[in-house]
Amino acid sequence: MARSRRAGREQSSGDVILFLDDDVLLDEGYIEAIMAVYESDGEGHVGGCTGVLQGIRYRRLQMPLLRFFGMDAPKREGQILKNFIGVLVRNIDQPTEVQWLAGCNMSYRREALASVEIPNDLEGYSAGEDRAISYQVGRRWRLMATPDARLVHRKIATSRLARGDWGFQEVYYNYLHFRRNMPQDLSHRAAFAWLCAGYVVINLLRRDWRRAAGNLRGIGRILSGAGGKRDAQSNCRPDETAYSNENRPGH
Repeated sequence: MARSRRAGREQSSGDVILFLDDDVLLDEGYIEAIMAVYESDGEGHVGGCTGVLQGIRYRRLQMPLLRFFGMDAPKREGQILKNFIGVLVRNIDQPTEVQWLAGCNMSYRREALASVEIPNDLEGYSAGEDRAISYQVGRRWRLMATPDARLVHRKIATSRLARGDWGFQEVYYNYLHFRRNMPQDLSHRAAFAWLCAGYVVINLLRRDWRRAAGNLRGIGRILSGAGGKRDAQSNCRPDETAYSNENRPGH
């Protein structure tokens, strides 16, 4: 997926680049609403924009578990949590600044997307790359979500990873993004460890044995220190001063 994003950036020619999953249904006027955000930004401070997903439903007791393990926080829509999980935007009534864009529908000003490095060491689906890309853009530019651009994400099973591989990626690839983008103090590390425990528990409760086994494989990879030099390098984050709010356009 990350490679596809990079290829799309290199081969596109417009001022705004829009990424959409193949299983989303856009409401009428979606693209016009996204473009309106950029067009109303006369000074060019907005680097990315997303719409709002409709019809998100959770199974019984799913939301309490997600909150308990730090996978969701309804009062922090559009924000990145300590464990580098992004909270979806669900209930806004006006354009709102956010910290990340969901990969199923994210757009960028070409200049903004060109200013960041898209991960090139992730294979296949590369879970979490949307957060990694948009969070980096958001450190330099403003990211917006608009309620006027609505869509439905109907996930198609055949377009996803095998259950075990997905379980591995949601732990290990998220770990790589976490290492590259978040402080590595005890508080943040504890939040990520609790997240990993949550993946295993929730998938076991779902009786999704293969995905839970993939989670455990990802945890084992982290604990073994696999990746060596690459993982050590991933802990080198961009200069915080360069990405501070004071140095972003419009702040």
